[in-house]
Amino acid sequence: MLVCIDPGHAESTAGKRSFDGSLREYEFNRAVALWLKYHLDRHGVKTMYSCDINTSRDVSLSERCRTANNAKADLFISIHANAHGLTWNSANGWEIYHHKNSLTGKRLAEAIHKTSIPFLGLADRGIKTNTFTVLTKTAMPAVLIEHAFFTNKEECEKLKSLDFRKKCAIADAKGILNYLGIAWK
Repeated sequence: MLVCIDPGHAESTAGKRSFDGSLREYEFNRAVALWLKYHLDRHGVKTMYSCDINTSRDVSLSERCRTANNAKADLFISIHANAHGLTWNSANGWEIYHHKNSLTGKRLAEAIHKTSIPFLGLADRGIKTNTFTVLTKTAMPAVLIEHAFFTNKEECEKLKSLDFRKKCAIADAKGILNYLGIAWK
């Protein structure tokens, strides 16, 4: 079993930051990706990243998908924080996406959803379908997780917190392990 972890965006990605500049989305995404890898590895699940986690270059979505496909990954997990609007606002919560034609992607999304909502205490925005590149150009079940909104002042503070980042990684890992039939230790 090989799980490809996709830390969305990079330092060079335009936009993708809180309005006050105190958080850049890639910082959250990479921190969660590192902790997610740690938890999956310690449970005996092989992991890889869709790109060099230390690069400042924004690796294209097609290249990220190609990396996972070439490695014959079994699952693809794209880590993100959400955004809405052009000023601070009340948009909030957690949501997960899968491709509408992927039943295994849907089951994976359901498993992660089941662990994340009660554990993180965020508003439940649900399980959704979309045609995001990382969901359509990957050959394996894939999900894209939006953990909270960096355009909401309260959730932005959570996204900057090391404790919250660790909790997000644990929630994601528990869901993935549940999907794989592996008990959390």
